[in-house]
Amino acid sequence: MSFISFPELIIPNLQDFISGGWLLAIPQVPLTITNAILATSLLMEDLFHQKVDPDKFSKTIGFMNLTSVPIGGFPMCHGAGGLAAQYRFGARSGGANIISGLILLIIALCFASSAFIELIPIAIFGVLLVFVAIELAKHGFKTDSILITGCVAILALLINVTIAFIIGLFLAYLIIRRNKISKKLKAKKKI
Repeated sequence: MSFISFPELIIPNLQDFISGGWLLAIPQVPLTITNAILATSLLMEDLFHQKVDPDKFSKTIGFMNLTSVPIGGFPMCHGAGGLAAQYRFGARSGGANIISGLILLIIALCFASSAFIELIPIAIFGVLLVFVAIELAKHGFKTDSILITGCVAILALLINVTIAFIIGLFLAYLIIRRNKISKKLKAKKKI
């Protein structure tokens, strides 16, 4: 294990941009928009009663990646799963993020080898994911669009996440349109 390895500036070539964009960025877009931005914004409102604009999440994700990736950092994003996990295991303030960030920084600086993560049994990650899934499901059933959520989940498992995302957007559009039409009809009946 190495002790404190300093980051190096990595300048990707054109082929890296093309293959990274095609193989990684495009497939990641639906997941990032739904999980890292929209779901996290909704979960913040559910858990902490704070409305956080999804644009703010988009900007912080962009800032994190523009500053960390050029020096070898892994692309990062917010995520409803991480937020749900921290909340489930007791994090109720921003101080929890500072403490966990400091712990991770110490681990990254002192135990830079990827072998460190292998010290944690894989079953622990599975158990954590079960608790996160339960926490997310509790909040997922509170939504107005449980039908859309269920359809997207089933289609993502059976077909493809991107196709599920597109169909989910279409279904959401239809429901919003139907609600607007019914409101107009109710308003006309009152007159």
